[in-house]
Amino acid sequence: MPSAIVTGAGRGIGAACARALADAGYNLTLLDLMAPADLAASLAERHPGLTVRAAALDITDDDAQAAAFSAAAAAQGGRLDVAILNAGIFESGPFFSSGAGNDDDRSWQRCLDVDLRATLAGVRAAAAVMSRTNNNKNSTGGAIVVTASAGGLYPMPAAPVYAASKGGLVHFIRSAAGGLHKATRIRLTALCPEAVETALYRGAVAGGAPPGSARRVAAAEAAAGKGGRGGGGGRGGPPADGETRPRATPRLAVPVLDPADVAAAALALAHDATAVGTVLMVHASGARLEWTHPRGNLTDAGARFGGGGRDGGDPPSSRHAPAWAAWAAGGVDPAGRTAVVVTVLSPDFAAATALRPAPLLPGSLVRVPRSPFPAWAGLPPGHLLIRRTFAGVNASDVNYSAGRYARAGGGSAPPFEAGFEAVGVVAAVGPPLPETGRFPSPAPPAHAWRVGDAVAELGYGCYSDCGLVRADRALSLGALPPGPAAVALLTSGLTAELGLSVSLAGRPLRRGDTVLVTAAAGGTGQFVVQLAAAAGARVVAVVGSEAKAALVRRLGASEVINHRAAGTAPGGLAAAIRAVAPGGLDVAWESVGGGAFEAAARNLRSPGGRCIVIGMMDSYAVSDWGSKPSSGLALPELLLWRGASATGFFLLHHARRFQGALSKLTRLVAEGKVSVAVDEERFVGLASVPAAVARLQSGRSVGKVVVQVCEGLPPGVAGVGEEEARARL
Repeated sequence: MPSAIVTGAGRGIGAACARALADAGYNLTLLDLMAPADLAASLAERHPGLTVRAAALDITDDDAQAAAFSAAAAAQGGRLDVAILNAGIFESGPFFSSGAGNDDDRSWQRCLDVDLRATLAGVRAAAAVMSRTNNNKNSTGGAIVVTASAGGLYPMPAAPVYAASKGGLVHFIRSAAGGLHKATRIRLTALCPEAVETALYRGAVAGGAPPGSARRVAAAEAAAGKGGRGGGGGRGGPPADGETRPRATPRLAVPVLDPADVAAAALALAHDATAVGTVLMVHASGARLEWTHPRGNLTDAGARFGGGGRDGGDPPSSRHAPAWAAWAAGGVDPAGRTAVVVTVLSPDFAAATALRPAPLLPGSLVRVPRSPFPAWAGLPPGHLLIRRTFAGVNASDVNYSAGRYARAGGGSAPPFEAGFEAVGVVAAVGPPLPETGRFPSPAPPAHAWRVGDAVAELGYGCYSDCGLVRADRALSLGALPPGPAAVALLTSGLTAELGLSVSLAGRPLRRGDTVLVTAAAGGTGQFVVQLAAAAGARVVAVVGSEAKAALVRRLGASEVINHRAAGTAPGGLAAAIRAVAPGGLDVAWESVGGGAFEAAARNLRSPGGRCIVIGMMDSYAVSDWGSKPSSGLALPELLLWRGASATGFFLLHHARRFQGALSKLTRLVAEGKVSVAVDEERFVGLASVPAAVARLQSGRSVGKVVVQVCEGLPPGVAGVGEEEARARL
């Protein structure tokens, strides 16, 4: 049974983490300035099979902290799998106070001692215990999650010393994690939540918060959510029995997080086998955003401070690919725009669509000649003009052409533009939106974008050569070029990443789990195979050809079933699954429907097996759509008798998590930890979209099917067959 330590466990985020770890089946040691004995007793009562200990600890005593961690491992089967270091305090009074040696002076020094120095000592103590005890060759090494703060990422005028402490933790983790993991396989990460509702938080509000913007106040209050000298509780948490907790802060009108949401993010970090040096921000909206290299945070200051800056009148261009800026701004043609348009409703995509002129804002967008590339005036505030490079083909394209998806504004009466996803290059940036005083969206605002930036989008109308996209809904590709691999990471990659993390949040994948993936060589299946294998699962991949079987084996599948061969054998696909997974499936990832779904459901582990349904592709291309059981027990009865469960996952319900998940995927691709398979059939030009959709629906494609939207690509962006990521396969 896995074991964990939580410091600052008496209340707040620490208590919420303790509850979440207990629910996930961890033996626990709970540490705080005053031993959280009541919490330990309640968790032990709720989970009688667990060992839950409580002990007092002042983390500023390095020897006591090291001894407490060693004692915890000894009491928990001689090992330590997860350490969540949540201790911290908040400085009192201004830093520039009068009179050296007064209480305020000592306060900021205590803040540095607890929040930075003692926490670093805790990281070292946890790593020492894990490296001593987790030396089995099958061990993942362990995970250390440090609860920092959004105050470690953004300026905090209200608490500069706290910000310095948390910023120090963030940069320490980003600097030290790689070497630690290489030497010991221990994963070190940082969690940076925004404002979290706590007793101390409410006290700060009642006492009068310092002036500042919503983000500054929220960051300060997120930091103020930790309390207690060295014990480090205080960020709130599910209330104790009989306690009531207000959910509103009308004085500031600032959104706040539930500590349980922050605890769930902490467990996600601890369970992610690829998270090394990851800095995860939890936005006030609940979105989880990975803090990556600060691309976009630097602006040209040459005009102000000298050093050869651009003329301030020219549009800003990408620092990484200025040639892309010229390609996008100089080659985009909003007036001559064309798009694939649904003209009649039908699941026959070719019959339902036509290539039509579809100009953008006729008469409004004006080309302004400038050097080295033109500018575009007349964009709506907060919008980007994008010249597209590639669009992705999806199974649900035929659902959309059949009118089964209601578009924004309601209704599905043609004509309307088709296509769900695309990548491209920013050709122009509209003026910023007027200041609303609201919290910003987790996506980059308009002022963070530059002409020439690689950009991705998920929305309707992507089968077109250019488009207007709201800046807060555009997705940054970071350093990944806007090529076939990038578009594969959108609907397909995000569905895999978020589908697994959201659907399995209560009990993530563990080493040794058996996971079935249908359509495993498809756009989405390829990523599920890799992510599940990276988590240590035994992956059973269902495919329809030997070429697909070869692909999924290279991606990490342990067992491969050819459903065409299995369908002719006694017992069909269900018997073939049972033969390679006689103990049942811990998780089934199902996208085909019909007989494939039934075969998967009949093989779920009893009890406790889980089926994640992301589609039913077998029925999309027919008029009478919907997956129906082929024989035997109905689904409710089947799940009932097996003690199993089924959950649906629909990507568009999780839009606020897109950027964080995409950043994770692009990082994994850049590090060579995830490969991207793109179908070898090359489709160029919007006129080829119906053929590309037919290719996907035929079942012959291997990997993601993409369409190269434009004839000529930006310099350095490869086409299908040339994509660097495919070479890794």
